[in-house]
Amino acid sequence: MKSNIVKNLAYYLCQRLYCLPTGRELNFLVGNGTGQQNIDAIADWIGKNYIKHQTVDIDWWEIQLRKHLTAKGVLLD
Repeated sequence: MKSNIVKNLAYYLCQRLYCLPTGRELNFLVGNGTGQQNIDAIADWIGKNYIKHQTVDIDWWEIQLRKHLTAKGVLLD
């Protein structure tokens, strides 16, 4: 997946989760404890998972991210 598509998808997912793209609260929850911003952490998470699943379905990515965060103990909605 092209990097600009990944960034746009990450931005969309960040909006759907009501987090700020420039915030840092999702870093450890998506496995990127490097001090990145939320949008970068989600983009990295997408990149790692895209290798396995190779889908561009926005709804699928949202469901997967919500499942991942719920498994980490985050209460959503």
